[in-house]
Amino acid sequence: MLQYREFPHGRTPYLSRLLVTREYLRFDDGHAADDYLLYDRRNRTIYSVDHEDRTVLVIPPRPVTVKPPIPLKLGERQSPMDDAPDVGGHRAIHYTFYANGKRCGDVMAVSGLLSDVRKALIAYRRTLAGQQAADMDKTPLSMQTACSLADLIFAPTRMLDHGLPVIEWRPDGDRKELLDYRRHVSVPPTLFRLPPAYRYYAIGPDGMVPAHPPAP
Repeated sequence: MLQYREFPHGRTPYLSRLLVTREYLRFDDGHAADDYLLYDRRNRTIYSVDHEDRTVLVIPPRPVTVKPPIPLKLGERQSPMDDAPDVGGHRAIHYTFYANGKRCGDVMAVSGLLSDVRKALIAYRRTLAGQQAADMDKTPLSMQTACSLADLIFAPTRMLDHGLPVIEWRPDGDRKELLDYRRHVSVPPTLFRLPPAYRYYAIGPDGMVPAHPPAP
């Protein structure tokens, strides 16, 4: 179980939680009754649950087959930090990521920390990238910046390449900090179940289309 504090630009900071098992990732705010996002590691599918609407958005894996609408030149820089903290016996290292000369984001990453969590997050971001690529033609060109194209579609895992981030921040002021983590936490199995009576849908080429819940 990992607990984060998130500082979204222009909004109130909040706590979030990530639960990781061999089969699932669950993203939520720590309250079982609230909305949540479940990533099935076996079929690499994302399920976003909205209790108020009684719906589940299904995002299946798909390859990124589109080409960038603009040339992308990616870069990164490692910055030495003598006072960087140790986390779980490993030293955090500062990395900055660029696209076409623009600063896209920074992380303090810890190599070797919770390696299976990092592996699961990489798979999750690849599934998200497939959906973002499928929707790219719906996004105005003016909003397709070099950083957004890199981070969402064409290099979605690069901020995880060097280890698990314990701090992430963006030029717009967004920030996310790992507050705590615990191994071998006992949680109810119901947290990893999807509501069968809800309406399941996916994003098709021309809008929303019906989808099916996963087999038990």
